[in-house]
Amino acid sequence: MNAGRSFYRAVLRMHPVGFRERFAGEMLWIFDETVAEVGVWRLSADAVMSVVRQRVAERDEAGAALGFGTVAQAAVVATFAVAGFFALLQQSVPLPTPPKTFAVRRTPLDLHCDYALRGVKRAR
Repeated sequence: MNAGRSFYRAVLRMHPVGFRERFAGEMLWIFDETVAEVGVWRLSADAVMSVVRQRVAERDEAGAALGFGTVAQAAVVATFAVAGFFALLQQSVPLPTPPKTFAVRRTPLDLHCDYALRGVKRAR
């Protein structure tokens, strides 16, 4: 859980400064209280979506073009979001294995061919 908390704190650091100063402590407290029930990936995905929302809101308020730092943070957030998505796709329940032995049904050759083989005796 310590690695999950470190990851969550790293995601919290990606929020805009004003938002982080106001809500980071509360978000970290919520993480500590609910991580056992909800899970690290779900809480981290929520924090990543929060980063995206806050960055878009910050950009709309400022009306400024995207800088290199914002683009780099967006790339990191997108990478974590994709990694989290693929982690959710992993199978939690193993698939059933097919039986190791199975009966092979053999049919006579003439059922598969519409022509007669000349000069070949068929075993009956």
